Amino acid sequence: MQAHVRRDRDEARAGVDGDGRGDARDRVEALFTAVASRRRDCARLYVEAAAEGVSDVVARVSQRRVDYLADLLVELGQDPDEARRRSSVALAAVVGLGQLAAVGVRPDDPAALTATALAMTLA
Repeated sequence: MQAHVRRDRDEARAGVDGDGRGDARDRVEALFTAVASRRRDCARLYVEAAAEGVSDVVARVSQRRVDYLADLLVELGQDPDEARRRSSVALAAVVGLGQLAAVGVRPDDPAALTATALAMTLA
């Protein structure tokens, strides 16, 4: 669990910020593509964070992800409050899909699911 948290924290520092290239929409699309390509079980991380004593780290990494996406959505013209809500829903979808995957429920077409999640976030 500790290694998983460290890896997520390091990715949040290095990868979530991206390389800063492209406009906000390009960065949002790159973010969704990167997250969709991961085949990691985040279900355990969120469910067991408190028991493992890492809930504060998980909360900070999660908040950073929400903030990053919300900032991009504001750059794209969304109201800051709406951007934060959409960003939270996007993270909740990723975590929820991890929960479903943990019990064997996976989307028939992951690429289409990613495109739908992106479209809903940008709408």
